[in-house]
Amino acid sequence: MKLKSIRINGFKSFADKIDLELKSNITAIVGPNGSGKSNIVDAVRWVLGEQSIKSLRGSKEMIDVIFAGSASRNPLKRAEVALEFDNQSHFLNTDIEQVEIKRVLYYTGDNEYYINNAKVRLKDITNLFLDSGIGNESLNIISQGSIEKIVTAKPEDRRIIIESASKVLKYKNRKIESLRKLEKAKDNLEKVDLVIEELENNLEPLEKQSKEAQKYLQIAKEYQELDACLTTYDIKMYNDQLKELQKEQEQITTEKLKLESANTKEGSSLEILKTKNLAIEGELANKNEKYQSIIEQLAKIESEKTILLERQKYSVDQTKVNEEYLQLKEKEEQLKKESALQKYAVENLEKKVNELKKQIETIDEKLIVEENKKNNLEIVFQNKIRNLVTLENQISLLKNNIEEDRRVPTAVKNVLHNPRLKGINETIGNLIKVDKQYEIAIEVALGNALNYVVVDNAESAKEAINYLKENHLGRVTFFPLNVIKSRLLPSSILNSLTKMAGFIGIA
Repeated sequence: MKLKSIRINGFKSFADKIDLELKSNITAIVGPNGSGKSNIVDAVRWVLGEQSIKSLRGSKEMIDVIFAGSASRNPLKRAEVALEFDNQSHFLNTDIEQVEIKRVLYYTGDNEYYINNAKVRLKDITNLFLDSGIGNESLNIISQGSIEKIVTAKPEDRRIIIESASKVLKYKNRKIESLRKLEKAKDNLEKVDLVIEELENNLEPLEKQSKEAQKYLQIAKEYQELDACLTTYDIKMYNDQLKELQKEQEQITTEKLKLESANTKEGSSLEILKTKNLAIEGELANKNEKYQSIIEQLAKIESEKTILLERQKYSVDQTKVNEEYLQLKEKEEQLKKESALQKYAVENLEKKVNELKKQIETIDEKLIVEENKKNNLEIVFQNKIRNLVTLENQISLLKNNIEEDRRVPTAVKNVLHNPRLKGINETIGNLIKVDKQYEIAIEVALGNALNYVVVDNAESAKEAINYLKENHLGRVTFFPLNVIKSRLLPSSILNSLTKMAGFIGIA
């Protein structure tokens, strides 16, 4: 195995990227003080996993190894070191013939490790070079002051160096890791024993609770079946009532149409009678006028008769007087007959008028009765319509409840239907109401959150969770209103979306 090249960028004094190719004829790197010879050694140790900033001659934090800038250069944001090895002899425990390891440190303090540009852990790099004699603490890398440190080191520290050189460190590390795993397994066994002991103590009450839970589940199942049967019965009953109401509605509508037709006919008859009444009243007025005219003529004749009688006393021509008297008498008789006829005609007309008035009053009374019937039927009709709408709403509500109840998990239903739990509101899916055309989009957007339960506070959620655990009813996700916080879409993104074709809105 051979180190072929060292690539450094941003590490300590190496502000510019350098690539050192270590050919077979290179035995040393020389240069004046401050030229960065020791920084090359530090870079090699750093990429092999050195975690102590003091060992790298830094001050406080690991980010001190990043180039901090100078009078003419700005500081950098990252440091990178890569080592390339020739592994044709398969000295390293891998089948790859060209191995490159790399470490990158960012100004935020984050480290990244790579083997052949594949991101790995520090542990993977340590295991790769374990027992190879290469490592951040190996004898192959001795920086300034390290010889004195080795000579004056404690026996246990010197032993680590010797074990690393003799290739037994890997097995020692494996031993330590195995012992640690055994200790952890022992602790886990003790915990398991404690759990078993606790479970044995709780076995009897848990068995009792299990029976009670099974009984509860059986009762809950029966309750659900009965509830479904009751709901089906309610729907059937409401449907029957709906059909009866629809029949009654049709009957009322038919009767209403008949009444309206009858009212129209009665109204037409009334108008005809009123027209006849007006004609008869006009004729009666004419007859009255003729009658008054005849009366006046009779009075005039009586007056002329009286004058003639007076003249008869003083007149010698009795024959002429008698003739005039007879003419007047005949005219009087004729006028009396005409008066009697006119009086008789007037009486007949008055009788007809009275009969017509009675008919009009009778028709008016019928119209009032029919109008009252029509108003009553209108009230009944409106009540039936209201009952019909109420029943349709109830049927729709029951169907929606059945449909929604099918989609809600059993654990969620147990929480929602338990009256002892306080602060339980509803599932998110039932709380969100949108237009019919957007329901599928909202359901897809919510996903599993459709059946998350909204509660008043965290205490209500804890109480519900304890109830589910005690009865082994399953899991439910809760949204306590005093804990959850809103998340809004940034206005810049929203403004961009609103300009796009087909954009409707955000949920």
